[in-house]
Amino acid sequence: MYNDKRAGAWELAKSGFHISLNRTPPYDKMDIALLACNSGEPSAELSKEFGIGLDQAEFIYRDIEAKRKATATMLH
Repeated sequence: MYNDKRAGAWELAKSGFHISLNRTPPYDKMDIALLACNSGEPSAELSKEFGIGLDQAEFIYRDIEAKRKATATMLH
């Protein structure tokens, strides 16, 4: 690894990402959440599908969008 301030920022970003994963669905449900989000399904439908509260389903959608925005500059 190179000695750069970005390396420290990457470690911090990774730790934040892992904390966020603890509040999002397990990996086996993440595909369903992504499909629902990409298809424009209301968060109420995701809430029913997963048996979770509406606030949790809305958090999952916001988290997906936030991760997309955060990584968009890395991918382009």
